[in-house]
Amino acid sequence: LECRPRTTTDAFTGFWDMINGKEQVFFPYENSFGRTDVEGCCFWGRGALHTKGICNIGKLNYYLGAKAAEDGRPSRYPNVDFCSFPEATCAGSGSREMRWVTSMFEWTERIQNYDDGKDWNYLQKLKDFVDGGMIDFDFLDGVSAIVNRGCHLPPCDGAAANVNGGIGAGATIHLQEERLNNFKTVLEALERPGEKALIRAASKYINDYKDIINSQILLSQTPQGQLYPSYRYSLPDFLDALIVIAEEGVGGRKFYLGEPTGAQGVKYGIVNVIMFLAQAYKESIQYDACDENNWELVNDRFPLSNACGQLDMSYQDMHCSEEEAYMECPVKPEMEQYALTSALWFQAPAPFYCGPKSKYPTTGFWDYELGRENNKDAYANSRGRVDVEGCCWWGRGAMQTRGTCNYGKLNYFLGARASREGRPARYPKIDFCEFPQGVCSSDETYGGELQWMIGLFEWADRIQTYDKDGWNFIEKLKEFCDGGYTDFAFVDAVSGILNIGCHDPPCQGFSNSAVEPHNKRERNDTFQRFLNEFKVARNFPPPPPPTPLPSPAPTYEPTEAEPTTAAPTSIGQPTEIPTSSSRPTSIQGRPPAEAVTNIENALKSSRSRFEKFLLKSEYPTGAWPSYLYTWRGFLQALRKMTTGVGPGEKNWFFIGDGESPNSLQLGLINLASFVAHGVTQAIKYDSCDENNYEMVDFRYPISNACGQNGRSYQDDMCTGGDEGEGYECEVA
Repeated sequence: LECRPRTTTDAFTGFWDMINGKEQVFFPYENSFGRTDVEGCCFWGRGALHTKGICNIGKLNYYLGAKAAEDGRPSRYPNVDFCSFPEATCAGSGSREMRWVTSMFEWTERIQNYDDGKDWNYLQKLKDFVDGGMIDFDFLDGVSAIVNRGCHLPPCDGAAANVNGGIGAGATIHLQEERLNNFKTVLEALERPGEKALIRAASKYINDYKDIINSQILLSQTPQGQLYPSYRYSLPDFLDALIVIAEEGVGGRKFYLGEPTGAQGVKYGIVNVIMFLAQAYKESIQYDACDENNWELVNDRFPLSNACGQLDMSYQDMHCSEEEAYMECPVKPEMEQYALTSALWFQAPAPFYCGPKSKYPTTGFWDYELGRENNKDAYANSRGRVDVEGCCWWGRGAMQTRGTCNYGKLNYFLGARASREGRPARYPKIDFCEFPQGVCSSDETYGGELQWMIGLFEWADRIQTYDKDGWNFIEKLKEFCDGGYTDFAFVDAVSGILNIGCHDPPCQGFSNSAVEPHNKRERNDTFQRFLNEFKVARNFPPPPPPTPLPSPAPTYEPTEAEPTTAAPTSIGQPTEIPTSSSRPTSIQGRPPAEAVTNIENALKSSRSRFEKFLLKSEYPTGAWPSYLYTWRGFLQALRKMTTGVGPGEKNWFFIGDGESPNSLQLGLINLASFVAHGVTQAIKYDSCDENNYEMVDFRYPISNACGQNGRSYQDDMCTGGDEGEGYECEVA
């Protein structure tokens, strides 16, 4: 971009000829608001944030430049007159620091202080974003609008094309999606949010869909096919159990809620929750049952000995590995247990029971035509069992936890054994080895989260840790999410791990032969339905495939240069007073020393990621470290804006208050928002000066120096109470 006066021999400007790589001036060529010259058009964007317009550049001079020195106020650059030499930001002495400092100044003065006087205050929205788990990215869209258009929801009130340079008149936010994606990348580089933020984010996401969960997911079915809210499985109980096992863990296992180092890391956790709920629905919720149903037919009959195992499994022989054998429950032939629940369909088999052969020498089958047991003759299950001695380990709870190993782990980590041996015990009065039916029949069950907790613990202990034959659950979960949520073979694999102990059904797993998971197709369909109900693909879209991007020529190393324009002359007052923006209300004082130390330490620990992912520019030969925007320059500028000469000694870059629990988090997210816009507008191109990017009829007007995206930079007046304060640069 360039500016120069009109003359008789240079009365108009043309366009940039992309084919021949030069300016063509055959005829006047208008920019988007009709300019065909570049007289007075010296106020295009410069620096990391592309600070532009006579108001913003005038404020640089008033607070940081020659005007501040002339008035006897502290001045960071007393010899730089930004109004007569706006190019100083890019080509003046000290520009390596200046291109960061001037942008940070604009951020503090215009973005941090933004308050529309109604319900959108930047610092409050920043706090809401952090407290909400950092998943509501409407925050960043609002910030992008303020940066680009002057208000959080353009078009701005009172804005018009002929008012205030048209800053708030348009609704389009230049590179909006790219700004958001860069923000997420900065969060990853800074390793935010964090484990606790993930828990908050997941809880908030689930609560946001509580109406869907209660009306579409936590539903059970009557024998007549009518749906009703589950009696045993409620959302508050689920959330209570989830938060405990995600935050505190059980036996060193925590429910996986995503990656704390990624901006969208919580999406993996949300899909993990949905997978758990989908499996729980097919196992127990739809039947409103805690105990496993007798569902497997053998020659069209339901053996009573199915209590010993179904799908060719023997639950009392589901042993722990050699390393964990010390936790396993012993099988006691004399034990008697009686299930509380069973399926609700018409003439469904009665609840399971177990007992010694002395009491039940043989067992028969359930006569569903008569609705009663038939023990006249012994009737074998799929494993040949015709008794129920030692067969007390059927599935219970949300995930139908079954087998002597799983119940032993429950007792070791959650039950009476943990209490006896001095470990934390959530259910110290329940001995799950002596009384496995305690999952469903104890006083702890109703109004509590026991049935959920048992399932969540098994999921964390057995499903999330599954890693066999190159199939790792967490890796496959991430692949499913990052691949666009479409590879539903992943669901079948998880169903296999949960139901039969292997990921590639038909397979042997816990069974005596290769089998398929029970209701495999229904489990998959349920997961897909829940995934749609939670709107995961809309809220966490997968990353788009990379596309080639234009790579403008980089700005070269700055050199000393003379001002490109003559001394400015005064112009008349504008004909109309703009009313489009509100006066900022939030003044930021000097940050406390503790906050400065904390933010610098956090940044230094992120330096390698910061340089690798953010301070990179795109050239025709590929991505290379930025020449103009360096780590050293960034850190020096931040130190100046937090400890040195602030903008007029009133507004400082916000890095937290040093006192509140989320102080560091707030400061880092404010910084992330700033850097994201810097990457989008300047760092990506390794350019200090604004690019000529806006096409008019497929050509780039030279007069875009006067303004782009519907803005006239030389008419960009100060408003919101700043008019008449002497901030604006005069246009020459």
